[in-house]
Amino acid sequence: MYNFTEHTPSMVALLKQLVEAESPSTDKAGVDRVGALVARECRRLGAGVKLHPQTTVGDLVEAHWGEGRDSILLLAHMDTVHPIGMLERMPFREIDGHIVGPGVEDMKGGIVVALAAISALVEMHQVPVRPVTAFFTSDEEIGSPASRPLIEALARQSALVLVLEPAMPDGAVKTWRKGVGDFVVKVHGRAAHAGSDHQLGRNAIEELARQILVIQKLTDYDKGPPSTWALFARDCN
Repeated sequence: MYNFTEHTPSMVALLKQLVEAESPSTDKAGVDRVGALVARECRRLGAGVKLHPQTTVGDLVEAHWGEGRDSILLLAHMDTVHPIGMLERMPFREIDGHIVGPGVEDMKGGIVVALAAISALVEMHQVPVRPVTAFFTSDEEIGSPASRPLIEALARQSALVLVLEPAMPDGAVKTWRKGVGDFVVKVHGRAAHAGSDHQLGRNAIEELARQILVIQKLTDYDKGPPSTWALFARDCN
């Protein structure tokens, strides 16, 4: 039997390394530092590791134990919403039995949980018959623009996908999540002289404000948690 309690210090130590490697989605160098730590741990556990280089976001890390289709896919992301410097205001520390720090819960803790589970299976020589794939993305917090195609491709080859986002406060596993809707609003205005022909003009900013309110009204709390509406405005004068 694998005793996770005995391995808690090493798990906390790894979590500390990951958290102190600050990794906001838009900081490629920071996310790549986390990716290097994750790749190192996967190789230590006997995985074949493949890096998917990216230009604007951090490189994606794909690790495999075994080969073939119908795998068990573990998904985790390495980026956080916290900007560089947050560590100074929110250092990694333990308070009343709880560890806090930028990205501890979402979702560097999930990365540690995944690696600890695999470590236990390796140590007990009980790696599943099915191949196991772990995919660590770098852009989840900004909508996964780079990683989505690979996520979808790996998912199609898998019999089971486990996303290692934090559980509910009572420990329940999340089985679904709200969606994201993107709207591109093209606004056209008409220029006019502010002094003599003001009435002939059309204010594009005013129309954009109206459209924002229309989109906002699509939120329906009676249907459950609201989606996150991301509005992108484009100047089309």
